[in-house]
Amino acid sequence: MRITFFIAIITSTFLFSSCIEEINVGGKDTVPVLVVEGLITNLPGPYSVKLSYSAEYSSNPDEFKSPKPFTTASISLFEIETGKVTDFDHQSNGEYLSNDLTFQGTIGNTYYLEIQFNGEVIRSEIIKINPVPEIESLYSEYDPISGNLGVYLNTADLETGGNYYKWTWEGYHKILTSLPGPPDYPDTFDCCTECFMNEKNYDIILFEDLYTNGNNISGQKIMEVPLVNSTDYLVEV
Repeated sequence: MRITFFIAIITSTFLFSSCIEEINVGGKDTVPVLVVEGLITNLPGPYSVKLSYSAEYSSNPDEFKSPKPFTTASISLFEIETGKVTDFDHQSNGEYLSNDLTFQGTIGNTYYLEIQFNGEVIRSEIIKINPVPEIESLYSEYDPISGNLGVYLNTADLETGGNYYKWTWEGYHKILTSLPGPPDYPDTFDCCTECFMNEKNYDIILFEDLYTNGNNISGQKIMEVPLVNSTDYLVEV
């Protein structure tokens, strides 16, 4: 019995060692690249463009580095149809805001971004602002898996193909406090016993119409509302 048991251990060890092979991928020097994040719409500005340098990746969270903001560039937005040029001013942490508060993008017009730094000029591709369909309805349903209320929307995709959609949301909910607030309690909310709190959206909700071109988009999930109290919750999408 001892011999049989001993052989079994050897065989098992052999099988594991033959199935698991360590591969040293190795590393290479990475050159930081300029990352440009921006959004131009037909809604009132100001518009934001954020510049940063990419950081090296590490699987160790303690060694992970955040992107480095780029703060010394000159940024301009060109509207081809009108020849209008809108400049951007640096605010903080690599974020630039358009300085012409009267400027708004126009549906059907085309734009490109120009970035100048260290004697170099970078121009983006020419982008056209396409029309977007209206949100037809918003509704909520209880999700038995998460125990929250899911918020969904219905809309109709445009008949032209190759469309991409990005939805954002903000939430507002009421909380009740037992303290009267400032000046008696300076560290509490200045809203007596009834306060309305704002919740920002940090999710990236994207959709491509590859399989729905020209048809309805139904039941697109936008967010979840935790069922933590019985007060009303306002969602703006």
